[in-house]
Amino acid sequence: MVIKPLSYEERITFGCSHAITVAYTDTTSTTLIALPVGTLVDKVVVKVTTNWNDGTSAALSVGDTGSATQFINAVNLLAAGSEYYIAAASTNKVQVSASQYLVVTLAVAGTAGTAGALTIGVNIVDTTQLPT
Repeated sequence: MVIKPLSYEERITFGCSHAITVAYTDTTSTTLIALPVGTLVDKVVVKVTTNWNDGTSAALSVGDTGSATQFINAVNLLAAGSEYYIAAASTNKVQVSASQYLVVTLAVAGTAGTAGALTIGVNIVDTTQLPT
């Protein structure tokens, strides 16, 4: 997995502060970005660009160390065609009350695949920087 902090222009265009690329060769669970107290994750979007071609199943979840499925739960990566998944507003606008980490879980079963790629867009806001 590769994490890319987005430039100011990219943040305005896409509405995300970070882009995370995931390939079929990535490990099953990865702790990615620190979310200290006062952090707000207000957007999580997944775009599957190349479907996984594993034998039985392939799924992706995005959450935090408190709940690995907090934002996105079990996106089917074997589905046909490029697809988008957006976290529900009720789970997406979560104020982190204790220091945690953003977690991406890739659950693959069956024979080893030879294809699969996706991008996760995340917008992280440090509410402690808001003027008082």
